[in-house]
Amino acid sequence: MSNQRKTSATHFGLVFCCLLLLAACQQTTHTVTRGFYFWKTNVTLAPKEHEALQNLKCKLLYVKCFDVVWNATTGKPQPVALARFTEQLLPAVQLVPVVFITNETLQQLTDAGADSLANNINRLLVSLWQENALPAVEEIQLDCDWTATTRPRYFQLLQTLQSQSFFRQKTISATIRLHQIKYMAQTGVPPVSKGLLMCYNMGNLVQPDTKNSIVDVDVMAQYTAALNRYPLHLDIGLPIFDWWVWFRGQAYQGLLHTDALPAPYGYAKTTTFNADTTINGFTFMAGDWLRHETATPKQLEAVGQLLMTQLAPANRQVILYHLDAKNLARYDTKTLEAVFDRFGR
Repeated sequence: MSNQRKTSATHFGLVFCCLLLLAACQQTTHTVTRGFYFWKTNVTLAPKEHEALQNLKCKLLYVKCFDVVWNATTGKPQPVALARFTEQLLPAVQLVPVVFITNETLQQLTDAGADSLANNINRLLVSLWQENALPAVEEIQLDCDWTATTRPRYFQLLQTLQSQSFFRQKTISATIRLHQIKYMAQTGVPPVSKGLLMCYNMGNLVQPDTKNSIVDVDVMAQYTAALNRYPLHLDIGLPIFDWWVWFRGQAYQGLLHTDALPAPYGYAKTTTFNADTTINGFTFMAGDWLRHETATPKQLEAVGQLLMTQLAPANRQVILYHLDAKNLARYDTKTLEAVFDRFGR
């Protein structure tokens, strides 16, 4: 072979290898679209919340618009906790309306009631958007912890909603709990464009020996073995909230959220009251104790590692629950950057 041919062959080989490497990179690098849930009725952002959206380059804000509960007095579904939009959101952030529906509502609905509920949900969303001059949306999310028994009614509702005016030609997503993955044969797969896997609230809250009911990767692994067979594309929801679980001896007494207790109460793994104590209207008896639960960066990393071994590679939305200045105070920007980026590898 002449030197010229050898050089051409070598050049071709190098180009071919480069193309293979480029293709491999393209196959293994996926886009993560970042976002937050906003789960407060008054839709106005504190400076810290604005800053987080900008610094983290978030593109999505999933805003709970209202809850649908069952009114036993009227015998009808009723919207409650209607969102109040009191400011213009960042133009770079796309708004995704979320409607939460209680499972009790589904248990009570008839076929005709499900169709009527779809009409009412649509009408209320149209009214919200018109009255507040909100920008057009590309996605709408339904949030419901449906079960095997309420599956037919919920799926009927989802199908009916897709023919409603506000929902047409939009991506319809549904939240997916871990038990709905493990028991997919019983709970079914909702008739929507995609799901959002809720990677939190996975332990038994009321048991005193539970380590962390918000996030526990060992518990999660017991539910996700069939994740790679789930037929819907799944985006990811991760927790950045905390709470305190209140016990009297071994008996569960209640759940206390972020604003209920001032520091330093509850920030240790457990806190026991040595004397009767009243804080913010809550009366704790001597011997009562609190279990503080949160999602540490290490736990979020472990969740990410587990999911990346079980989910097919894809571009995904990763949504943190939820956008609140008190939640953000426990995580710096670099930590949350790493949480998002974990899903882009």
